Amino acid sequence: MLATNIFNKGLTLPEVEVLTNVGGGKEQSLIIQKKGRTLGTTETKKKALTIDFIDVSPYFSEHSLSRIQVYEKEVGIENIAIFDSSDEDFYQDLREFIVNWKNDE
Repeated sequence: MLATNIFNKGLTLPEVEVLTNVGGGKEQSLIIQKKGRTLGTTETKKKALTIDFIDVSPYFSEHSLSRIQVYEKEVGIENIAIFDSSDEDFYQDLREFIVNWKNDE
């Protein structure tokens, strides 16, 4: 699922396993709300993955750091993986991570 600001409040989709935050944001309560769209469990779903993008720029770096703080508080630093999209192996590394995450049930 791709999450924009429409997913900030009032919608829960427990069947969704992977959330890609394409709406960015800085407000921590809204980040928690958006991430929460996938937190429900079902008989077949026991976990969820959130994919976010770190923006490195004078304005958006602060937003990215705020989101990282939320994720760290919610799931722990040991459950956060960071990939460099400028790395030539980015797509392969991300794919392997997702496959391993999905198979680790």
